[in-house]
Amino acid sequence: MFEFYFSGSSSTPHDYHYHDFYEIFFLLSGESKSFFIEDKTYVAKANDLIFIHKDLLHKSNVVSTEYKRIIIHFSDDYVGSSIISEMKSLFGNRIYTPENPDAVKTHVMNIANEKDKNDAFSLDLIKYSFLSLLAYCVRNLSSYLASPSNPAIERLTRHINNNFYNKLSLQQASEMLNMSQGHLSRLFAKNTGFSFREYITVIRIKNAKYQLKTTKKPIHQIADDCGFNDSNYFSTIFKEATGLSPLEYRRENRK
Repeated sequence: MFEFYFSGSSSTPHDYHYHDFYEIFFLLSGESKSFFIEDKTYVAKANDLIFIHKDLLHKSNVVSTEYKRIIIHFSDDYVGSSIISEMKSLFGNRIYTPENPDAVKTHVMNIANEKDKNDAFSLDLIKYSFLSLLAYCVRNLSSYLASPSNPAIERLTRHINNNFYNKLSLQQASEMLNMSQGHLSRLFAKNTGFSFREYITVIRIKNAKYQLKTTKKPIHQIADDCGFNDSNYFSTIFKEATGLSPLEYRRENRK
């Protein structure tokens, strides 16, 4: 699987999402853009590439001006196991600042040009150009890893990720971080793009989807395992988030 998108965008933020394929976000132009990935906030500037590993929750936040971007999606089987092991450093650091942006743009534009041609050679040349892009980035690794905008929020998001099945409250979090609930609530939203309660629900639903796909546990047990004490409430929230009931989601993803 390989997908390539080029677009301009306004200041509209993107909703949170995660998927079972890799993503590369190339910021061609525009002001710095904030990304929340897994449990940290990163800031990318023009010519930076953001490497997002599969299955990681991520969301881009509002920017004040328009920008141009390229997004590439690809799967394990597209690049092969040997390439996957070589590119771990890119997806581990997540933000990559090339020493020579024009070299990166050349590889990317080669892909774009071949997509437009769409002849008998296009698919092979697209793959060649894409693998060349990965090889260039690995060989010329000069990464810029932005610090999270607030270490306390990183600590809290990690705590939620590791304890989503337990009872979690803003009061508990504020006591853990020794700050007021109001201040923590504002700080959390500013740094992640989520409200405190919304983030907990997203993480719980994400883990519930995984269990529905990979286990035969009954719905009420999955609800309890993911921090929902009421299975009816879990079913309601799950359908609001996915458009399917837990049972429908399980059936759809086991076909």
